[in-house]
Amino acid sequence: QLVRVFSFYNKVITSFLAPTLIGALILTEPIIGHVFDPKFLVSATAFRVFFIGSFFFYFFNSCSFLLVILEKPEYTLYSRVFAIYNVGMDLLLIPRFGIVGAAFATGSAMALGYLFTFLLIRRIVAIRIPWVATARILLYAAAMGAVIWPLTGRIDGIPMLMAVVALGAVVYGLLAW
Repeated sequence: QLVRVFSFYNKVITSFLAPTLIGALILTEPIIGHVFDPKFLVSATAFRVFFIGSFFFYFFNSCSFLLVILEKPEYTLYSRVFAIYNVGMDLLLIPRFGIVGAAFATGSAMALGYLFTFLLIRRIVAIRIPWVATARILLYAAAMGAVIWPLTGRIDGIPMLMAVVALGAVVYGLLAW
């Protein structure tokens, strides 16, 4: 049952994460420029790098409920070694790449921590990533991205941004349906 529940939960998480990732990557500048302030546009690359790391963090985090069920909280403790990795990567990357280096260090540390947890859990329960479903979800999200990407140059305010987001949600929803 745990294998089936994990597979279902991973699909549900991915079905929300994938279009959010693609949409956020494509609409970073309009979101920052219109929702926040154009002076923050210099952080667009850092946002994208961190968001990709966060995608993998949440993708593999779908196994975290198993830690409670299997009574293995020590696995979370083991994965905290990536906090040390984060600090080391910060010291290495921030002087060279600034905020983008910090975003990469933190995003990759989060992702690697849960990938490590996922691999530890697989030693106890034969969970697997549902790759066919994941590929299909990513394909739908890519199709959504292909529809909204040409519209990014026409976004001139929050109403148009919301319309593009709504169009993306409709396209993705229809494809996923």
